[in-house]
Amino acid sequence: GKELTVQLATNRASGETKTQASVATLNFVTSTYHVLENCGTTKLTVKRDGDLSAYHMVAYQTRDGTAEKSKDYEEQAGYLEFQPGEKEKAFEIRIIDDSAFEEVEEFYVELKDPELIRGDTEVMLGDSA
Repeated sequence: GKELTVQLATNRASGETKTQASVATLNFVTSTYHVLENCGTTKLTVKRDGDLSAYHMVAYQTRDGTAEKSKDYEEQAGYLEFQPGEKEKAFEIRIIDDSAFEEVEEFYVELKDPELIRGDTEVMLGDSA
């Protein structure tokens, strides 16, 4: 099968940078995944570093690059909820295998809108790994 590149990014426009000790940072474990088109699904992992004592939530969303939703991958958007003490959360994206020969294509997954749900720890998005 053909290789797909999944580029991962954080949208820093919505997060404030804090320098105090009680800060949690959310980011993808790696900035790029390479998958074969016939893999079926790929699992993406988001890590939370820093102060893990609060309940945080972050949104994620796919967007087209050279790979197109519904043709090369299944569009997806949702939220990851981190309970106190949780360090990692994962979600899966379905990859669509078509029979056409294509060059390596890519699509993007972004993290955005980190929120503090319960507790007193600031949350922000980190720089991509």
